[in-house]
Amino acid sequence: MRSYELDSLELDSTLKTYLSDLDSAEITIKDITARQLLLHNSGLPSGLPIYQYYTYTDSVDTLRSVLYASAKDSIPTVEVTGRLFHKASYMDSVWAKVRRVTLGNAGQYLYSDMSMFLLKTLLEEIHETSLDAFVQENFYDPLGLQTICYHPARRFDVNRIVPTEKDQWWRKQVL
Repeated sequence: MRSYELDSLELDSTLKTYLSDLDSAEITIKDITARQLLLHNSGLPSGLPIYQYYTYTDSVDTLRSVLYASAKDSIPTVEVTGRLFHKASYMDSVWAKVRRVTLGNAGQYLYSDMSMFLLKTLLEEIHETSLDAFVQENFYDPLGLQTICYHPARRFDVNRIVPTEKDQWWRKQVL
C-alpha cells in the first residue's frame, strides 16, 4: 500500500504492465492485478507442489547436487540458511512454473502463497531494490526501529535472535 501511496503502483494495472517478461501469450498470470493479489481472488492456486524439491537428498543425493550449494561462490545462489544455498537456477525454475500456473476461478477467495511471491517480485521491479531494503527505508528507519529487519543474522549476533523453529526435516538446524 505504500507503493500505492507513492503513486508507484496502480492497483488495477496488470502484472504485465510492470513485469515485461510476462508479456507473452503462454503466460497465464499476466493479466492478474495487484488488487487481486492483495485480495487473494486472482485464481491462483494455494501454492505450487514445490515441497518435493525441498527433499534435501534422495537415494543417490542428486537433488542436493542439482538444487543446492553448500557455500556461496561465483555461481549466483539464494541463502536458505548460513550453510545451505539454492542455486539460482532453482529460483528460475520456480519462476517458470509460476508464470504458467493453471488458474482457477478469478473473483473467488483462495489464499495463495504465490500472491506474496508475485507482490514481492512486482515491488522489487517497481522500486528497483530488494523488498528488505525498501521496507527498511520506508518503514523501519523513519520509525526509528533498530532491531526489526529482514535477515537478522546478517545484522546481529545469532545469540541475540530468538529461535523460531527447530527444523529436523529440511534445513536440519535451529532457525
